[in-house]
Amino acid sequence: MKKILLQSFVRVIFLYISMFLLYILSWLIFDYAFPISWRAEIVIFIVAFCIELVSVLWKMRKNQRKSGL
Repeated sequence: MKKILLQSFVRVIFLYISMFLLYILSWLIFDYAFPISWRAEIVIFIVAFCIELVSVLWKMRKNQRKSGL
C-alpha cells in the first residue's frame, strides 16, 4: 500500500508541475495570469492526488480479477 501511495504522489507531483508550466505558458502567451490562492492550489493538489489514487487502486483491482479468472 505504501508503494501505491508513493507512486500516486509522484504522479500527482509531475501532473502538478505540468499544470504549473501550462499556467506559466498561458501567462507568457496571453499576458494574463489567473489569480489562484494558495488554498485553491492545495485543494487542487489534494483532489488530483485522490483521483490518481482511486485510478491506481481501480487498475490494481482490475488486474487482480483478470489474473484470478
